[in-house]
Amino acid sequence: MDEGNAGASPSTPPGRCRRTRKRSVGVGKAGAQQPDFGACFFVEGLRRLRYEVRHDGNMLHDVAFLASYINDAKVAVDAVRVRRAELCIPMQRDCWEIRRPPDQEMPSVASRLTMSPVQRVEWGIEHAVLSRLMGERGHLWITDLQVVDCPVPLEERPTVFRISGVHFWSLTVWLAPGPWRVALRDLSTPAVPAGPVRPDDPLERISLHSN
Repeated sequence: MDEGNAGASPSTPPGRCRRTRKRSVGVGKAGAQQPDFGACFFVEGLRRLRYEVRHDGNMLHDVAFLASYINDAKVAVDAVRVRRAELCIPMQRDCWEIRRPPDQEMPSVASRLTMSPVQRVEWGIEHAVLSRLMGERGHLWITDLQVVDCPVPLEERPTVFRISGVHFWSLTVWLAPGPWRVALRDLSTPAVPAGPVRPDDPLERISLHSN
């Protein structure tokens, strides 16, 4: 797909979890000891997250962990872009990793998922359905992130990821052969929304059926 608005057409050593003065938790990059993921996913207090997938034998584990961070994240379709070979997916994600009382709304935060260098992206959703989503709601919910193909060595062929979600949409991403980068970064400190607890089932939040 050409660089530009990808949503308009369907077609730091690996991480230790750490809390810094910037109130962030970082895990991920290639090459050192295994992080304490338990410390990252049962966090007390509101902390920004930075997470990067590694290229080594921890890759599939890292991708599964990243998928749990972005589960049920809301994505504005028309904000998904490819620019200078980088796919940028802004999202509003629920912070599953932060402990909360049962009667408290789950914290959420604006985040950005980036993938580079992008060779190609492809939407797996009927154009009419995507157009309706963009026209009526303008956003989708993520339910999964998977590795479709990961060559060894990385230089052999493109590495392929697929993001998918509610109502059977998908976005498949081909990253150019060689080293690549897949990272999630919170843009602010998570906040607890005011008001009653909302339903956890995203199917209740959006409907494609005509009235």
